[in-house]
Amino acid sequence: MDTQAISFKALTQKYTIKIPRIQRDYAQGRENAQKIREKFVKDLFESLKNDKTLHLQFVYGSVKNAPDKNNGEKDEFIPLDGQQRLTTLYLLHWYIAMQNNTTESYLANFTYETRSSSREFCKALSENTQKFYQAMQEALAQIQEKKKSKSNETILSTTIKDQAWFLPFWEQDPTIQSMLTMLDSIHTEASKYSLDTLTLERLDRLTFSLIELRDFGLDDELYIKMNARGAPLSEWENFKAAFEGFLGEKFGEDCKEISQKLDNEWLETLFNYVKYQGEEKQMERIETAQSYMLNIIKYLCEMLYYRANENEKSSFDWDKVHFSQTESNNDEAKSSQGKIKDSTQTQNIHSMYKIFETQEELEILIYVFDNFDKIKDKAADIFTNFTTKIGNKVGDKVCIFDTKNENGTKLFAAMVQDEYLSKKDAPYLFALISLMKKQDKNKIDKLREIRNYCEKQRKLDTRNRALLYQSTIKDDMGTHIVECVKICDNDITTKDEIMRKFENHRYFKGDMRLLLGENKANGKEPLDENDKAMLENAKTILNTTPTHRIISHLIYYEFNGDFGRGTTYGRTRFLFGSTEAWHIMLTQNDGNENSGLAEAFKAMFKNGLISDDKLREKFVSNEWQYYFIKYSKSFFKENHNLFIWSNEEASQLEIYRLTDIKRTPPLINPFLWTIKEKINEILKLQVKYGAEDEAVASTEAKEHFIVITGKCEIRCENNSFVLTPFNDKRKKERVATLNDSTDIIETLLTTLQAIFIKENL
Repeated sequence: MDTQAISFKALTQKYTIKIPRIQRDYAQGRENAQKIREKFVKDLFESLKNDKTLHLQFVYGSVKNAPDKNNGEKDEFIPLDGQQRLTTLYLLHWYIAMQNNTTESYLANFTYETRSSSREFCKALSENTQKFYQAMQEALAQIQEKKKSKSNETILSTTIKDQAWFLPFWEQDPTIQSMLTMLDSIHTEASKYSLDTLTLERLDRLTFSLIELRDFGLDDELYIKMNARGAPLSEWENFKAAFEGFLGEKFGEDCKEISQKLDNEWLETLFNYVKYQGEEKQMERIETAQSYMLNIIKYLCEMLYYRANENEKSSFDWDKVHFSQTESNNDEAKSSQGKIKDSTQTQNIHSMYKIFETQEELEILIYVFDNFDKIKDKAADIFTNFTTKIGNKVGDKVCIFDTKNENGTKLFAAMVQDEYLSKKDAPYLFALISLMKKQDKNKIDKLREIRNYCEKQRKLDTRNRALLYQSTIKDDMGTHIVECVKICDNDITTKDEIMRKFENHRYFKGDMRLLLGENKANGKEPLDENDKAMLENAKTILNTTPTHRIISHLIYYEFNGDFGRGTTYGRTRFLFGSTEAWHIMLTQNDGNENSGLAEAFKAMFKNGLISDDKLREKFVSNEWQYYFIKYSKSFFKENHNLFIWSNEEASQLEIYRLTDIKRTPPLINPFLWTIKEKINEILKLQVKYGAEDEAVASTEAKEHFIVITGKCEIRCENNSFVLTPFNDKRKKERVATLNDSTDIIETLLTTLQAIFIKENL
């Protein structure tokens, strides 16, 4: 591949430049490109004024051999990228030639094939340079005579459209419309400079690197298709134009190939990543690939922003990113989308000059795109779902716990497609990229520690505080990204394998402090044999034991339901454990205030499981613990167990289980619910809970009752069960009372059986 710096004039003297028919229309003159257009034109004229070289990055395309060079035909250069800049340079050369009242023959070697009207307009423009000069002078004289204001804004395009050679229907051609707008911008800017600085010779200071493509990955046809639409400039196109300018100004020769790669190797990589949609969908596929490239750059900019700004909480805003070196009150500060941003909202740290402050940051971006497939494959290979049982083999992998991005493939896709990448998970990929870039042999262990660190940054949900943690990563991104970088850079201690098994499970999510303490959990102290034995017991218990039995053991070891969070119906709700809540209870929380819970877990794991009878023996029959243990299978559900109850001595039976984890869900009295099940099981009678056999949205005892079909109702009143018959044979009566010598549920069942047999209720 031959690369050379060349001017527009030199290129047109060497080739005939032909914008192919299926290329997109000229876009720099469109209304939505105003800021980019004005900045570009200003830069061009500043270069001419100062007589300094302005390098316009890369222009590349295919060369088509002329069929008859012997008759003076030139080879054709068909631009595949650079069409917009070449067209602007053509218009600038024409304008300066016109202002110097001369005709330059090389201008005829630039032609548009997008439409026949575009081609004919360029031909007419090039052939009538001197004639138009006279018309322009006359028009300006008339304007000046009439003392009209704003004479430079549209006078040039208006005069062109007044010429005999200008055909009216040309105004419908988008390329011609855009060219006329650009010519007006050129004329407006030129009026700020003296004519002696605007010479044809100085135009040779405007150069670009010419690449003649022969075989460069994506074929020529696909490149042409890429630009074959007349759509408004996309966010990617606006960004790319500004980004390329920034790279050239900031890094100069060090980033020559980046502009080329954005539209070549890197685009091809993302093009292949996008799902194939058929030949007719190729354009959509290319545009999707471009949007994915921008998503990756956005992600990297955010990570680099926080890495460089440790004290920044969560202030990164892509809409504030701009390309000015100075504070944003500079009128030329641009957003990534080419828009002027409000100076009160844009901070200097959002400048690309700050985000890519050194070559190192740029190298990270280059590394990501150069190694896109390797990173994608490595993410899929390293990151995996959390384990459903402690000890399940996951190999040399890192388990993650985001239910939307539970494996590396989805995690990577979330970054590329800008979907569902949480702030908690965002550091994982950045860490992986950093570790891969420096070929760190301990990347697995370091990624696990980063996972552990990120999972620990949390607080209990303010609405459903007993059952849900919320990550606090997003509240202090700078600190957390820097901490993850430190983990990547520092040496790390390999932990005992049994700890890894627990850290990979959803109940622990990398946090073993409750069972092992801070130092052992973090690998600063080794595990002793007692620790390992405890963990082996814990593995067996948590993998195989039903929720209700685990809760029974916790109660036995003096967990008194003091894990209270939030309220329902004005009463504190207490969490006793479940498959959906063990993570909350088995990890550190709120300064480890629930030390009783920690001791109960450790005692159960050290001593192992014991019989239900022995568990129950510790309590007497007027204590709630007795019933929570003996009837645990009926009292507790597998997935969640939240309870509320009154502290009044006279209402010890008025305990209610929440039917789900909503803030104010319906409730069920577990005593009545257990009695319902027992009556159905033992007495073979039809029983329903309440009037409709469903939970009741009330803490009033009178609203909670069971109905034995055709026979009676049973309610809780003053630590007793009260029976109300449906006939006149018996009156309402207290049939069982809570005491320390008899089981009130068994007493009730025995009494009911006797009544039904004796009186045939």
